[in-house]
Amino acid sequence: MLPTDAFGVVKLLKGSYNTARYLRLSNDSDCDDILQLLRDFWHLSMPGIILSIIGSGNTVIPHKLYQTIQRDIAKVGKLTRAWVLTDGLSCGSSGVIGHMLSTHGYPVPAIAFGHWGSVKNSDSLRNPDEDPSILMHYDPESSEYSLDPNHTHLLLVDDGMVKDTKCNDSLRRDFEKYLLTQFNIPLLYNMIGGTEEDGRMLHSILEGGGKVVMVKGSGGFADDYCDFHKHYEDQQDLPIQCSCFQESQMKPCKKIIEKMDHDFDIHILTNVWKNRKSVSIYDYTQVSDYDAFIEKKTIIY
Repeated sequence: MLPTDAFGVVKLLKGSYNTARYLRLSNDSDCDDILQLLRDFWHLSMPGIILSIIGSGNTVIPHKLYQTIQRDIAKVGKLTRAWVLTDGLSCGSSGVIGHMLSTHGYPVPAIAFGHWGSVKNSDSLRNPDEDPSILMHYDPESSEYSLDPNHTHLLLVDDGMVKDTKCNDSLRRDFEKYLLTQFNIPLLYNMIGGTEEDGRMLHSILEGGGKVVMVKGSGGFADDYCDFHKHYEDQQDLPIQCSCFQESQMKPCKKIIEKMDHDFDIHILTNVWKNRKSVSIYDYTQVSDYDAFIEKKTIIY
């Protein structure tokens, strides 16, 4: 179905009891084939909801928020039979999800769509005997491109490139949209932290009709957007787009930009802000239960 020399079961961390099913696949793989793999070969039940987690890069999340995210995603995952989709790396939001799995006893499948060409030591995942019964071993390095050791299923997308970067995630997005449109499975994106590149991807998701929860306090792009939205939420149009724009109106925006890289493109924030009706902000200092917040947002479907 999906010809490859890297598949089977892998132990992702020395001394850990956790193993994951994995497969290397082409970036033009058919969504029907991926679903068949997950259901018929890896024996996953169809999900009640897809929680797609976005947010790469290193970010420091307050301990209370960190615990809230982990506890409540585990809770809502059990109640809704969720599949949690990430990029599978050990840093950023996928690392938060991985730690949630190990802390709460693997309550939900965590399915990684990783980039084969970027993952450190990916060659150790090749199965030369093509025997799925052989337990493979993956030794992660201290790198942001190492696989998280706690995910349950790994789909490693090979686009022919070998580079220290994420792939464009197009196969993951296609698969998420496929589950939504073909099976009417609710799909909710969750931005935890994130980089400028994640912001660009988020804009594309929103333009395609996606619904997003921004986790305030998680750092990165999520916090930049929340700050931006706070200052401009009551306006129909942004002052920076008007010829009559006054310098005083730009001050909040300037403060946000000053926290970012010097070459940050403010248009990424404004493009996401234009789709603000599809963006919800979760503030753990105001609303304690993230699971109830997520469940409420899935009613939109």
